Amino acid sequence: MALINEANPDPRRRAFALGLWGAGSASASAFGPLFGGLLTPIHWSLIFAVNVPFCLIVLALAPKVAPSPTRAISFDWLGQTLALIGLASLVAGVIEIGSLGISSPVTLALLSVGVAALVLFVIAQAKVGHPMVPLNLFRNDGMRISLIVGFIMIFNWFGMVFISTLFLQSEQGMSPFAAGLVFIPSAVVMVVTNVFSGQVINSMGTRFTVSIGLIAMAVGFLAAVLVPAPMPAWVIAVALSVVGLGGALVTPALSGLVLVSVEQKQAGIASAVFNTFRQVGGAIGVAVFGVVATFTPSLDGSLRAVFIAAALLLICAFAYARLRWAER
Repeated sequence: MALINEANPDPRRRAFALGLWGAGSASASAFGPLFGGLLTPIHWSLIFAVNVPFCLIVLALAPKVAPSPTRAISFDWLGQTLALIGLASLVAGVIEIGSLGISSPVTLALLSVGVAALVLFVIAQAKVGHPMVPLNLFRNDGMRISLIVGFIMIFNWFGMVFISTLFLQSEQGMSPFAAGLVFIPSAVVMVVTNVFSGQVINSMGTRFTVSIGLIAMAVGFLAAVLVPAPMPAWVIAVALSVVGLGGALVTPALSGLVLVSVEQKQAGIASAVFNTFRQVGGAIGVAVFGVVATFTPSLDGSLRAVFIAAALLLICAFAYARLRWAER
């Protein structure tokens, strides 16, 4: 996002560029299960090798990118360390609730360490001279809206993909590759919508684009729940396509909102914070929805519970965004 911001100072051109960026991200989240399904028959650990070719491509292209401006500031080792310990412990603790239980000493220890480390991280960011995450970023309404909505969106999407793949393989009897095919329609919808999202943002504005996108996502989740059990694979594919369409509108709009909500010199940090919130949301979404699957009698019930929870969270995100915008 920081590179896009530097290369596209014109807001209209930047909106289009962010749409292309979103298309890459959206297609990856949908094609990942497909590629993983191709590799798991060879060995399950090869799913981690999917990233290697893309990393090598980026490394090969990186020298062609113009150097970014730098500032002589010290590296926040304390903040980095506390953030890593806090996030890793918190996610691990949520995951272990499903296998060890909430009262397990291991679970409680992980959750306690995670919360304590994150509290210390916030305190440290307020005191160090050059914090990893300047707390003044959170004073801006646009930044807060982007972070909260972005977190909820990816929390829902990653958790839903995780439960859906379990359901398709365990209760529908699909192979990993066949389950991955269910996500292809949503990938196509997301790529196409992301490419055109810049035009929607430029013509209708950020508020409209985010609002209509969140509504579409909630409708996609709720519509699937109305189908009698067990939920057919084609219903999941259609529901995810509607959800993906909404997400493809919201993500570039939020990304643009982040970049216009901070000073130019903070664009890199703001971009990193936004993407960190999204990645943490995805990790916690998988962990939380995995716990839901553990405590529900069937995966069909888990899938429906996840879809309903996702829709309710999106409705809350919509209400929060509209409320904050109304007060501005």
